Amino acid sequence: MGAEQIIGGTIGKIGNVFTVSVRMIDVATGEILIVTAYDHIGEIGGLLTKGMKATVTRLMDSINKPTPLEDKQLVKNKSNTMFNDAGKTGTVTDIDGNVYKTVNISGQYWMAENLKVTRFRNGELIDNITSSDVWENLTTSAYCNYLNRIENAIEYGSLYNWYAVNDSRNIAPNGWHVPSDRMWKQLEMFLGMTLSEVNDVGFRGRYVGNRLKDSTSVYWSGSDSYAINRSGFSAIPAGFRWSNGTFFSPVSFNTYFWSSTVHSDYDYAWIRALFSDSSKVYRGIDHKSSGFSVRCVKD
Repeated sequence: MGAEQIIGGTIGKIGNVFTVSVRMIDVATGEILIVTAYDHIGEIGGLLTKGMKATVTRLMDSINKPTPLEDKQLVKNKSNTMFNDAGKTGTVTDIDGNVYKTVNISGQYWMAENLKVTRFRNGELIDNITSSDVWENLTTSAYCNYLNRIENAIEYGSLYNWYAVNDSRNIAPNGWHVPSDRMWKQLEMFLGMTLSEVNDVGFRGRYVGNRLKDSTSVYWSGSDSYAINRSGFSAIPAGFRWSNGTFFSPVSFNTYFWSSTVHSDYDYAWIRALFSDSSKVYRGIDHKSSGFSVRCVKD
């Protein structure tokens, strides 16, 4: 009797971080049923002794306990649906009283709108920096609105430097947090990105970007007519602020999102970006003093 599923894996390396991924594949359909992954910082020997055991353990746990997804685990059944309430919507309210739409994607509840909070979770104000010179030299938490116009926050959300993202006072609503690079990967794989490209730097995942983009034509520039928003993530172009304090224009061309994950070059952190002229998702690093949009994920 032939096997119904097979197990394979890959090992990748970015900077000083090794990642081992193990996947279970349906032999008949070729569908990836389960994916688990483990990150290891240090020598590859530690990855082989700890990482392999951890990923196989997670794989077996996924088979025996089809539970809601965690940060480092992606699980699909044979109908290509999740063992959760994918697609369900809701709301979350920040400390300023702003109400955000939310959507369940890949077993995680994501904000379906960009953050625009002006205070940390403890009530302390986040510095609103309008001066380019001041912004460029900051090593502390700050936010701004696109072109320093408060009305843009209503439409596009606010732009935050990474110091605000990483601040222990928390910019996310209570019970929520800024997603890690790993959580972005989980989201991308659920929407169709392959294991062979999810760890790449640059543009990856044909059509995955379009599945994240808001499909309302008033937002993205006319060069992109394929935004379908299949995920409900509803990404809109929001512009960004360069690390030197200047703003990118026009707003309709792109949007950048922070992750909470710092790069091995400590001055940089991992980001995601969507462009109007690309159907893919850009993964890269950018300086911590840049001003990008923020989406949050439920704890």
